[in-house]
Amino acid sequence: MKYYNFELSFRLPGVNTNPEQYLDALFEAGCDDAMIGIGRNGFIGADFSRESESLELAVESAIKDIESAIPGAVLIEAGPDLVGASDIAAILGCSRQNIRQHLTMADENGPIPVYQGKRDLWHLAEVLIWLRDAKGLKIEPELIEVAAYVMTFNSNCQSKKPKSSGPGLIIYGQLQAFFTNPIHA
Repeated sequence: MKYYNFELSFRLPGVNTNPEQYLDALFEAGCDDAMIGIGRNGFIGADFSRESESLELAVESAIKDIESAIPGAVLIEAGPDLVGASDIAAILGCSRQNIRQHLTMADENGPIPVYQGKRDLWHLAEVLIWLRDAKGLKIEPELIEVAAYVMTFNSNCQSKKPKSSGPGLIIYGQLQAFFTNPIHA
């Protein structure tokens, strides 16, 4: 059996729910192998180091444990997946400037950010594989395995989510109408 290190983020039932109330239940449900993050009401994070026969079984059992301890909790994402340069540097134990230099000097084969803005975000798996293959950095195979698995896991979860007709879609429709109106265009 191996230890697998991964993160899970959940939305709690109720926007203002204090996550601290679930700490004992999480421990009793088998999450004693996780550091629990309770920094924001309505959400909870768990950073696992779980022993299992496979990564898939480790993640599945961790999700079941959290869902049994917190009925109505909704999985947001598994990690590490979407990361910035500082996150990559912390994971690899090097400086942010070093990672930033690699990423800004990338050629057409380099990883493409999934989000560009004040803080660019990449899929960790893509960056790790590129750093290993193109830059010759030594990357632990287990880290690549986890990053690739959670990237695929998150993608599969997103594709299974029903299309929203809630406030987000309504606001998008209003913005689209606003910008296509000749007065505002």
